[in-house]
Amino acid sequence: MELLKPESCKKKLFYAISLFLFCLILIYWKALFTHKSLFWRDTLHTYYPFFEFFRKYIFQGDFPFWNPFLFTGTPQFASPEPPLLYPSTWLFVFIPFSKALTINLILHSLLAALGIYLLGQIYKLQWLTSIFSACSFIFCGIYFSLNNVFPLIWTCSWIPLLIY
Repeated sequence: MELLKPESCKKKLFYAISLFLFCLILIYWKALFTHKSLFWRDTLHTYYPFFEFFRKYIFQGDFPFWNPFLFTGTPQFASPEPPLLYPSTWLFVFIPFSKALTINLILHSLLAALGIYLLGQIYKLQWLTSIFSACSFIFCGIYFSLNNVFPLIWTCSWIPLLIY
């Protein structure tokens, strides 16, 4: 078997990422490019108030160490959900909630697909097999159902890269 040149690996990686991004935008196009949102089940009742609270405090010039609205007061900074210092949390401060949610899901699914693709390349799978594996992972029912509890998507998306 002939070793691949680095330029060829970079091209294949670029094509794989482009394909993953195209598929994800195709899936989420309505929520991304219109005024529609993905869903409003647990997301609306659980995460929307947290991010509105976070946004309000940031725009007032304060950091929300304490949340007086939850249980008569709770330390928000110490709470794991939502993680206030996680970088993609800050999208919810500057972008409307439904768009920030969609962008977060796309970015984290892309991250997971990249991790699975790279794992496939480490194990010397063929290029198309690695792409199929990555698509199978990010579009499988279990992963896709976590969209409703999206901080779990944030966690699951990093696992393939950590293994890589």
